[in-house]
Amino acid sequence: MEEGLMEPDPAFYAVVCRRLGVLPEQAVFVDDLAVCVEGAEAVGMTGVLHRDNATTIAAVEAALDSRRTAGPGGDHV
Repeated sequence: MEEGLMEPDPAFYAVVCRRLGVLPEQAVFVDDLAVCVEGAEAVGMTGVLHRDNATTIAAVEAALDSRRTAGPGGDHV
């Protein structure tokens, strides 16, 4: 990663989004560490803290559904 960036540094998530060609507001980030989710949220990503499969799947589906209904650019959950 650029300049030794690592999670949970918000700059890390910004670089990842740039490399993927997406805006942070268009991305959903899932992790089991709250500090990493907070880092992603700091740059505008929707963060989902993984606790169990059912809860995480529901949260990701809700995030994706909100983007479908919000149109281009999406919306935060």
